[in-house]
Amino acid sequence: MVFYSLIFTILIIIGSQISIDVPMSPVPIVLANFFTLLSGLLLGKKWGTISVAAYLLLGAIGFPVFAGSTGGLEILFGKTGGYLFAYLLSTFLVGMISTYGKHSWKKDIFALIVGVSTLFLVGLPWLKISLGLSWTDTISIGCTPYLLGAAIKATLAFAIAQIPLLRRCSLDAVHRNYQMINNSYG
Repeated sequence: MVFYSLIFTILIIIGSQISIDVPMSPVPIVLANFFTLLSGLLLGKKWGTISVAAYLLLGAIGFPVFAGSTGGLEILFGKTGGYLFAYLLSTFLVGMISTYGKHSWKKDIFALIVGVSTLFLVGLPWLKISLGLSWTDTISIGCTPYLLGAAIKATLAFAIAQIPLLRRCSLDAVHRNYQMINNSYG
C-alpha cells in the first residue's frame, strides 16, 4: 500500500501543477482535488490520507508542489490554505465512508458529496478570514466558479473507482475480503 500511496502523492502533485487561474479569484482550478477524492475511494481512509499528508508535508518544507509550482508555509497557511488542509479531511472522510462495510456505489456517491462539501466548508471560511471578505464575496470567488468542475471531478472519480481491478487496491477492502474468507471457513 505504500507504493499506491506514493503513486497518489505524485498524482496529487501533478494535479496541482495543472492549474488554471480564475479571473478575480485567488483560488486556481486544479486537478489535485480530483486525485485526493480518488485516493480516498481507492486507498481508503488511512492510505489515502497518508498520500495527502505527504503532499502537504512536501509543500510545507518548501518543495514546489502546490499550484503554480509554489511551496512553503506561507502558501500552506496563506489564503488558499484552507482548501489545502481540506484535502486531508476530505480524503479521510471519503475513504472512511466508501470503505465502511460492504462496497456500494451509493456509498461512493455519498462519500464524494461529503468530500467535495468538506473542501468548500473548510476552504471558504479560511478564504473569508484571510481576505477579510463578506460571505457573498467569498462564495462568489471561492465557490461558485468551481461547482461545475467539482461535480465533473467527483463524477470522474466515481467512474474510475467502479473499475473492479482498481477498487481492489484498497487495503480496507482487502482486509474485509480476508475476513469474509476466514469467516466462511470457520
